[in-house]
Amino acid sequence: MSDSNRLEDESANLTGSFDFEWTVTNRPEQGWRAILGAVADARVEPYLGLLAAGPLEDLLSCHGEAFIERVEAEALLNPRFARVLGSVWQFQMSDEVWTRVQKVWDRPGLIRETKGGA
Repeated sequence: MSDSNRLEDESANLTGSFDFEWTVTNRPEQGWRAILGAVADARVEPYLGLLAAGPLEDLLSCHGEAFIERVEAEALLNPRFARVLGSVWQFQMSDEVWTRVQKVWDRPGLIRETKGGA
């Protein structure tokens, strides 16, 4: 099975928001793969803001130190993922992880969502 098919399978298996967020919190490696699968799935486009405000924020809040390097690398390689990352808020992220997320935002060309939709 190719990597893209495996990523699609991960996102397809996590159909409910509760299931997705539980997986991110309790099985972070599977959650990370599912986040990448969802970002890659064109059908998820209308829900990318929810992906940022839910599973990606939760992953970085609960497991940020373990995942921040992968998040930074993915944002450099994947403009769509970088756009999703631009919609997260600090929530319960450590200050160190939050500072690193904000540094990704400073990258030229990144369109970042702000509070209030501005």
